[in-house]
Amino acid sequence: MHMKKLMICAALALAITVSAAQNNENSEKNAKHPVIILKLDDMTYQPSNDNWQRCLDLLAKNKIKCAVGIIGFSLEKDHPEYFKWIKEQHESGMIEFWCHGYRNRKSSDKSGEFEESYESQKETLEKCQNLAKAKLGFTFKSFGPHWSGVNADTVRAISEIPEITTWMYGDPKDAGKSKKYIYPRFLGLEYKTFLPDVEKFKESYNKLFKKHECLVLQGHPMAWGKNERWENFVAIIEFLKSQNCEFMTPSEYYEQRVKLLP
Repeated sequence: MHMKKLMICAALALAITVSAAQNNENSEKNAKHPVIILKLDDMTYQPSNDNWQRCLDLLAKNKIKCAVGIIGFSLEKDHPEYFKWIKEQHESGMIEFWCHGYRNRKSSDKSGEFEESYESQKETLEKCQNLAKAKLGFTFKSFGPHWSGVNADTVRAISEIPEITTWMYGDPKDAGKSKKYIYPRFLGLEYKTFLPDVEKFKESYNKLFKKHECLVLQGHPMAWGKNERWENFVAIIEFLKSQNCEFMTPSEYYEQRVKLLP
């Protein structure tokens, strides 16, 4: 009789544990997950680039929108196929191309281009916009510096580029003076630069997702070969899909979720 009671108690305890786990799982599934903006950095002209193509093919297959940062110097020389491809992707609405600065910075450069004077930064931003208009037929709506810090002159210079409405990984305190909607950095696709890690990503995401309506996730497809880095990126995308996240571009989120707020 005593054994029977123990068995009944054990069964009840197991049922309660299973029920609690299921309730917790259902609660997580039903929780509101943030909009995801995939901020993919450092696109330049390459005769062929399997890493970029593999990444964008995966996103297209899954109907996932993303934002691709073009470094402006790559628009200087004539590369008709490169420009044609960018135009087609732009017109599809699935990829937003954004201003990732102009300079192809090298490790020997003493400073980033957005750590310099107001005049220099204004000239850089205008050069990028003019090149985009001339070669691609549109101007950039979003901005994020390439391998560079920023300063007070960045805020002043970017405030004078009216076509740009959003700034990825700026400081929210600069929103008023810059006249831009600023996306802060909370989480990236890579736990160290160039190194996606799905388990570390999940751990960080699960701590953050309830606190934010939007997460901008930075990554560098050029650095992901067909290896463990790539496999981790794929796993991160699968995880985000499993959470029923919505993917948007930075300008789309601004236009639909921010600009229309009362």
